[in-house]
Amino acid sequence: MKQYLRVSVTMTMCLLALSACSKITVVSSETDQAHVCKMVFDGNIAGYDNSVLRDGTATKASSSWQDGDEVYIAFYRGTDVVAGVATYSETDGWSITFEGELAEGTGLRCEVRFFVNATFANAYNVNLNPHSEIYEDADATYDYSEDNLSVTASLVPKVGRIRFTGNEGDKIYITGIATYSRYAPETNTFYTTKGLFPDTVMSEGSTDYIYGYCAYEDRKVGIIGNDYAFTKYFSESIYQKGESGYMAIPTTSAHNGWKSGLFVTAGDVEFKMIPVHGYEGGLFLIGETEVTNALYAMNSTVSKPLYPCAKTYSAWLSFITQLNSATNLTFSIPSRAEWQYAAKGGALSQGYTYSGSDYPEDVAWYAGNSGNTTHPVKQLAPNELGIYDMSGNVWEWTSTSTSSNGYYNICGGDCTDNESNITITSLKNEHQNNYSYGLRVALRCN
Repeated sequence: MKQYLRVSVTMTMCLLALSACSKITVVSSETDQAHVCKMVFDGNIAGYDNSVLRDGTATKASSSWQDGDEVYIAFYRGTDVVAGVATYSETDGWSITFEGELAEGTGLRCEVRFFVNATFANAYNVNLNPHSEIYEDADATYDYSEDNLSVTASLVPKVGRIRFTGNEGDKIYITGIATYSRYAPETNTFYTTKGLFPDTVMSEGSTDYIYGYCAYEDRKVGIIGNDYAFTKYFSESIYQKGESGYMAIPTTSAHNGWKSGLFVTAGDVEFKMIPVHGYEGGLFLIGETEVTNALYAMNSTVSKPLYPCAKTYSAWLSFITQLNSATNLTFSIPSRAEWQYAAKGGALSQGYTYSGSDYPEDVAWYAGNSGNTTHPVKQLAPNELGIYDMSGNVWEWTSTSTSSNGYYNICGGDCTDNESNITITSLKNEHQNNYSYGLRVALRCN
């Protein structure tokens, strides 16, 4: 149920000039001086549990508003906008600062917003984070005549919120949730973050509430822990605007509804990332397979879509940029040390000669079984971490350069190599522009 905020403001003519986003014009003030005006504030704000979050009244004696609370109001004057910041004082009540001119009349449009757990850097910048609460009415109205202003609004949560339950101190990384990072009153604009962000289970057994919405159309959310990664497709009933809920952090023994691995979509292609824990440089994820022709093309139709793609190092750098833009994540080319640590099975290593076995034909396409040609990914057995084709099929670039300018280590051997050249430590040096080799992308969490 919506609850309503009724604001009555009496003031001398003033106001803070601001520009808005598309189709809104910057309002120019007749003077450069901002004014502070007294204001009477009536009403309340609906919280996530439909309780009264804030209850404003005509007199400060019966108000539940707290000292320093701020309400941001964007007044529309045709296609122009004037933004005001109203501040509550326990001793002096409400005042509002603005500059510019308001339209006179009744039932005029305005927007009203209230923030919790935000940093008010200045009148032009509100810094937000995943735990910031935003309450708003983007279709509020105001009446204005002869320095008398009244505002009527229904403030409700802008987004949904969710918290993850688990063991105290557990650190997780979350993908697929869009959160707001900043609000700019001068342009009446919100800025959004959709990448990977960390959170920690507190002493109460859960993370703080995360305020946001599903970042992607398929409503896919991923969680990465110290030694696991899981992905879940949220139903339409979860994480909707104004909804509050919680969800257990999945574990290897209890992950009902969660798929093992971090699944990422780029264009029309979904691929899987495998967590690699125990590495001295920190937790990272690496591709379950080499980048395929389909993933490299993203939205284009290609022949042999499930075959590993081969490109120059320079071409792969361009691909990484495109991939990061498509996914809002920060992928990279793994270092030689990261690649070899993942190839041997990480902390689960059984000490195999090849990536996943002491018998090359179990895990690798090489001279002995390939017919000297590449094969589709994931046709043979994976290694201890569930990673495929790190021995044989195609050589893979790493980001580790040698002393010679433009030369980088490549690892793992290919379909034409004999047994001695497809071990987990096999490597060569190649120039970034001379030859085409495969790539297995990495995603670092530190």
